[in-house]
Amino acid sequence: MNQEFAAEVAVASQLADPVANAAFLEALDRKLTRDRGNLELLQNKAAVLRRVGDVSAARECFEQIMSVTPADQISFGSQHSITPLNLIDAEGHRAAPIMVLDGFLCNQAHDDLYAHTIRSEKQFRPARLSGEDRRYDPEKRETLVLEKIGYAQDLFESFVNENLSHMRQSLGLPHFDVLKVELKITNHIDGGFFNTHCDNHGPWEDQGRAITWLYYFGKTPSAFSGGELYIFDTNTKANTYTPHSFTKICPQPNRLIAFPSHFRHAVAPTRLRSRKFADGRFAVSSHISKMECPK
Repeated sequence: MNQEFAAEVAVASQLADPVANAAFLEALDRKLTRDRGNLELLQNKAAVLRRVGDVSAARECFEQIMSVTPADQISFGSQHSITPLNLIDAEGHRAAPIMVLDGFLCNQAHDDLYAHTIRSEKQFRPARLSGEDRRYDPEKRETLVLEKIGYAQDLFESFVNENLSHMRQSLGLPHFDVLKVELKITNHIDGGFFNTHCDNHGPWEDQGRAITWLYYFGKTPSAFSGGELYIFDTNTKANTYTPHSFTKICPQPNRLIAFPSHFRHAVAPTRLRSRKFADGRFAVSSHISKMECPK
């Protein structure tokens, strides 16, 4: 891990600490009991809630904001959206629209996937960087990956085929024709991380990745700590982001999340005392790529 990312994720971790933010949230709630419609207080509370990863409470707070603002200023893509589609700061950095589905699979299907993955341990390899530079670089990424998932592949491909329209709606994306769906399984064991990056640097009109989604699974309760996904507010046209404003996603088992591939994101280091493969941070990791838009 390089020093720049280590410093960045350390700051994000401090900003996202629920204990450190508890007093601030309590103070905001006290003020809101006296002034329930105060837009500035509600915006501050929503920012803190998404920063600490309390996605349900963040959604509720944004709904309160919607009740005191014009309908065209803030809106959700669907009932599964946890962040609004049009939350943008003065510098054009936009909060990533994010879709979250908890309890995605039935318990048996989740457990079967986990058991199959454990049996496939010897097939995992250190992940390489994507794009043309397909090399292993532990300064930028430390992840184990199973490139061909085999088991349950039909299940996840069917989910994409049947729910692509809903995913686009949830994320505020226009219609596009699918080029391909990439599927793999990753496992972050002790020290595993992924530097800040985005999955598509190009213009929306070009061919490339459009939707990034992950399905977290594994031992319940989790045997690891850390491994949070930070999705940073991003100016996708300028290809810039703000490291101090983000939504934290906790990688809890049986949770599916999706967001547009142009947004910067990172995986915080995973801590695993047992150092056992079976105790790691597992995820089905997928990218839905689009065709070039018609000219």
